[in-house]
Amino acid sequence: MTLSLEDFPAIFDAIHGAQAAGEERSVLAPFAWQTRLLREVVAHGWPDIVDAPTGAGKTAVLDIALFHLALAASGATCSPPPRRIVFAVDRRVIVDQAFNRARKLRQALASCADAGVQAMAEALRRLAGGDEPLHVEMLRGGMPREDEWARSPIQPTILCTTVDQLGSRLLFRGYGVSPSMAPIHAGLLGGDALLLLDEAHLARPFQQTLDRVGQIVSQPGGGARPWAFCSLTATPREATGKVFRLSDAERAEPAITTRLRAAKTAELEFCRDRSGSNDHVAAVVSAATQLVQQCTQPAPTVAIIVNRVALARAVLQALQAGDHDAILLTGRVRPVERERLLNQHEARLTSRGGATESDTIAEAPTRPLFVVATQCIEAGADFDFDAMVTQIAPLDALQQRFGRLNRLGLRDRAPAVIIAARDEIARGNDDPLYQGTLRETWEWLSARAQPAAPKACPALHIGPQAFSALLAADPAAAAKCVVAAKDAPVLRGADVGFLTMTNPRPLPDPYLPLFLHGEPTNEADVSIVWRADCEILASSPEVVSQAGVTRIATAIVACQPPMPGEALRVPIWAAKAWLTRQGSDAANITDAEGERDLHPDERYPGGRPALRWRGADHEDTGLIRAGGLRAGDLIIVPSSYGGCDRFGWAPESRAPTADIADAAAVPYQARYFALRLHSALWEDGWVDAWPRLQQSVVENAAQDVAAQLRQMLSELPPSQREGVARFPANLSRPRFRLEFPYDAEPGDGQPSGAVLIATRGITSADERRAPAASTEDDMTGCFADGSVSLARHTRDVVEQAGKFVAALKLGDTLANTLAFAAQYHDAGKADPRFQDWLRGPEPASREPLAKSGRRRGDIAENIARTAAGVPAHWRHEVLSVRVARQHLGTAGASIDPALALYLIGTHHGRGRPFFPHSDPWDSHPREVLGTPIAAEAGPERLDFDWCGGDWAELFAGLQAKYGPWGLAFLEAVLRLADHRASERLP
Repeated sequence: MTLSLEDFPAIFDAIHGAQAAGEERSVLAPFAWQTRLLREVVAHGWPDIVDAPTGAGKTAVLDIALFHLALAASGATCSPPPRRIVFAVDRRVIVDQAFNRARKLRQALASCADAGVQAMAEALRRLAGGDEPLHVEMLRGGMPREDEWARSPIQPTILCTTVDQLGSRLLFRGYGVSPSMAPIHAGLLGGDALLLLDEAHLARPFQQTLDRVGQIVSQPGGGARPWAFCSLTATPREATGKVFRLSDAERAEPAITTRLRAAKTAELEFCRDRSGSNDHVAAVVSAATQLVQQCTQPAPTVAIIVNRVALARAVLQALQAGDHDAILLTGRVRPVERERLLNQHEARLTSRGGATESDTIAEAPTRPLFVVATQCIEAGADFDFDAMVTQIAPLDALQQRFGRLNRLGLRDRAPAVIIAARDEIARGNDDPLYQGTLRETWEWLSARAQPAAPKACPALHIGPQAFSALLAADPAAAAKCVVAAKDAPVLRGADVGFLTMTNPRPLPDPYLPLFLHGEPTNEADVSIVWRADCEILASSPEVVSQAGVTRIATAIVACQPPMPGEALRVPIWAAKAWLTRQGSDAANITDAEGERDLHPDERYPGGRPALRWRGADHEDTGLIRAGGLRAGDLIIVPSSYGGCDRFGWAPESRAPTADIADAAAVPYQARYFALRLHSALWEDGWVDAWPRLQQSVVENAAQDVAAQLRQMLSELPPSQREGVARFPANLSRPRFRLEFPYDAEPGDGQPSGAVLIATRGITSADERRAPAASTEDDMTGCFADGSVSLARHTRDVVEQAGKFVAALKLGDTLANTLAFAAQYHDAGKADPRFQDWLRGPEPASREPLAKSGRRRGDIAENIARTAAGVPAHWRHEVLSVRVARQHLGTAGASIDPALALYLIGTHHGRGRPFFPHSDPWDSHPREVLGTPIAAEAGPERLDFDWCGGDWAELFAGLQAKYGPWGLAFLEAVLRLADHRASERLP
């Protein structure tokens, strides 16, 4: 079946409508504006702005972009659309909901029986080279498995992320991304990508930066692949460029008209005490409970939206003390627990299970539900409440919050209350987030509100049309009630030049927050992971040395590396305050990205130790304290530190935090499965469970291990079964092993615990130790499940690069250049010293290896390296460049020789623009792989000469020719071909 534009409505219904939901309902067709946008995108490309009102279904742009991609792949006549669709917004709950839609699309493509959906899946699968039709991922930063999307340059992908994560990766400074991997992330986001910035009015500086990136990419030679950027907003502050707006007829569509004319009324209430006081909390709770009486629903869902996590906590506690059913929704919660919470209450929170569909709920609720929340739900999120209490906020924030009230317009009435505390509207008040707009907003609201009855509080209509009319009546006055939009500095060519220097980074380095948020901020959040089996981190120096703590903790975490679903992200200053036990400060945070430090002059010295995690072999992995935290860090702390409960960030809590690592690992168990057997995680009887498995593991009897493991899991109490009960039956050729990481002296007496690990057949050391693969260090060449010859690995890389090039249709010159680079990228590994290191005592007569079959510990590996004579700062890719240079003449004019050498030199992420390389052998002539190498300067030297310039000038020239992101994209093609080839079994 060949796809056409006319197939979109039927496919949309098959994915989202009655058939997909298993219900008997009318067809769910896309809105008329969604179909028109698809046609315009196919004909003319994406507009600069999509201006659609709240509730009109803006998230369907994911469906539109994906269908456009499938349409082009099936042979339709249109310009090639980008393969990667990136949805970004600076509210974490919105990111989650967009991710849920993306997962629904992926699931439909994988299993829906509809012929149109199957045709769409087949078209996308062809684009991916036979792999899955769609990969979806959420980027949070600093996590293994967040590189899954960066495994192939040809895989159709939907990414859901935040401004900080997208912006830092696009600008070569990915928070939580190593300098070596940064060019790959930048190249894949700066080429063959569509960036969709939702609620763009919340992120004007980043919108300006993306506009500038678009200008650079669109210049001749600025990018190798199609690239587009589109802003999505219901409240545009300014509209420039090509703007897509709903027509009057499209707004008149019944479902949209109902939403725009929704009946909503808000009363104004003044609290005479300060914000956050007991009286303020009591006023909020009282207003919420009184609203229940005004609702026509018997058990309404009432939203309470405040501006700080600390106030949200206080309101929640007051409601719980009054025996009310209440939950807390913030962006400062671990994703696994947020998903549990949303799934548990979905029928009462979202428009999909709201007022008109209560008959589909298995058991109708009998008590009101109070949903206490922060800014995380004020924009874009698909929540639909019966009533609302909101803390005073700027007009645009209030407008967004009211968009979650009677969202579909199906209720006859939807009451709300706006509460202002005395200090919030006092003259001279300067809120850290909202500045001085709160007083202006209160006065604006008060001037337009009228009492509904004698002695009643002033009230005004806040439905979308009514509120928009109030704003339009006096735009100058309304403008004073909105936080002044910040501007990003112009992203100059010099700034881009510095940012592309990734390894090493320049000093000084461009200050990234200016381009993301328009002002200095705390730069980014940090991620915290709690582990019950890492109490070694809290050990006193008298018990275990600091080096011992680092070694043991690293070994423990390496067995079950942290996953995105178990990490809680908080501002860096809040994490520092918490580690130093300044909990009251740490709770006073918002849910906006790029938050300013409320205590910028404090240095947070000392504090409790944590393990910074960058991977088991990374030099930055190690014990740190508060003062050592850096932007984008991921830290592991013991569960006994507390600081988090099922509702998220609770820095004043001393109760142990639940270890949810096993639940977070479930989505990845088809490739890597770890069962931690430790007293902190299991009942006493299970601490002795590993002897049952040990013999089978030693013998690698996969069938016996799997059978015994399933039997063990079936005997677990239900409370302990969630994360590990689904042993991956589809684990390809599982290999089992037992690790004993919990003891200072492994093998000395009875171990205190063990970890059973099952992996699919893999070759990379990093994929054995963790679920993510890497080939970024020469050390990885010394770990494999079997030796791999250099000739075989080279053939594999050439073959894989050829597949990527053919799918991308890069043209003959680039195809030949990448083939040449793949042929010689690892030539430097033929150095006899490197071969001695790989082989150890094995005979030296065999052909050169790319990877050995030996598996030694890091200490033993470094000893072997020294014994083989490999210098500490030796890089094989430097020697590869020197070898390849001698063969350029054989390639003729069919390649770009400068690009070929550059791709070889940077295929491990170094050389941008300098190399950490030193080798005394470079000053002597020698022969490598039969190629004579003269005693001349290599690319690491300032006297390296290529057409009169050194390596840095070669780098600059190629950026001018291919563009900063175009060059990074070409690097990604070769490097990802190398990565995928390295995963193949020998």
